[in-house]
Amino acid sequence: MENETEAAAVSSAAGDEAKLLSDTVPTLPPLAVKDLLSIGVCIRCIFRFFGVSECIYSYTSLSTSVLHAAVGKMGLEGDMVNNGLGAKEDLNTQHSFEESESEPNFCRICLGILQFAYHDHKKMLVKRNRANDFALLIAEVVKQEGHQIDNFSLEVSIPSRVMEQEQAVW
Repeated sequence: MENETEAAAVSSAAGDEAKLLSDTVPTLPPLAVKDLLSIGVCIRCIFRFFGVSECIYSYTSLSTSVLHAAVGKMGLEGDMVNNGLGAKEDLNTQHSFEESESEPNFCRICLGILQFAYHDHKKMLVKRNRANDFALLIAEVVKQEGHQIDNFSLEVSIPSRVMEQEQAVW
């Protein structure tokens, strides 16, 4: 019975995430989103640029492919044809989106800070889905070093270099 309740809660949360994404993405300008994705900007930075202030940043389902699919549903392909851009360019753009999901590319704006990704001591790329997972990993490393802690708080500030890059894009 408890497993069924947990499964229902997870399913409900996933449905809430999908609904908020489907409500949020249509408010974004599709051509601007396409341009930002093409230069390697992560989905969380795109939401920051356009002032999305919901709890959407912490969703595990956020990915470039999810945003690309949602933008495609908005009729981006139709806009591209109307603007004189060919379907071949759209296919090339879609291919580059798919490549960026499998390659260890960090966002050109936040440098991966909002992607919850890092290289471990073996130089392997490690990605976490949520900020909580990332914070728990840091707490585990602190405990492994022999430090005793009762609770843990992680605050991340954006370096000035990130702000400079953000201004350069806009």
